[in-house]
Amino acid sequence: MAEVFQVKFVKATKLRPEAVQQEILKALQAEGKTVEKEYEKTVASWKGKKPRFTSTIDVAADSAAVLTGPTGDAEAVEKWRRLDEGVPPDGKIIVPVNPGVTALRFQGGPYQAKTQPRVIGSRGGGPSGAYVFRKWARHLPNGIEAREWSAEIQKRRRRRFTQRMIGALNRGLKKARGR
Repeated sequence: MAEVFQVKFVKATKLRPEAVQQEILKALQAEGKTVEKEYEKTVASWKGKKPRFTSTIDVAADSAAVLTGPTGDAEAVEKWRRLDEGVPPDGKIIVPVNPGVTALRFQGGPYQAKTQPRVIGSRGGGPSGAYVFRKWARHLPNGIEAREWSAEIQKRRRRRFTQRMIGALNRGLKKARGR
């Protein structure tokens, strides 16, 4: 017995891939702004020069990323980087270098850090106690403990970033199909 097959051509609807690209780009830009605000919290209590935070969007055929980091005044950027990554103790001896100055002057009480490792934000703090005068002092005797802000923000945002990108993809596909 012979089987009968019927072939019917169905006209494919035109997909608009640019609709998907636009939604993904909007979601990446929004994520960049969100992450920049998180980074801003790390320098909220800083006095003087502070780094600014900007985002760059990286889109490839198989991936999308938001790269956020400090920018602006080079000294402020370096200070932020040293806090984020930490600094080992150096124990260097420092002495006065200006002519006619025979002693270093600094507050001799305990130093209260304004930030803590893996805590996004800052508080009041700094040196305390009466001023003391010394002919020399040891620079960074304990080093600086890494604050790991970058790693913490990335960890906190990973799930929300994924959700934001899935939402953008779904919205883009609806628009691409003309729905």
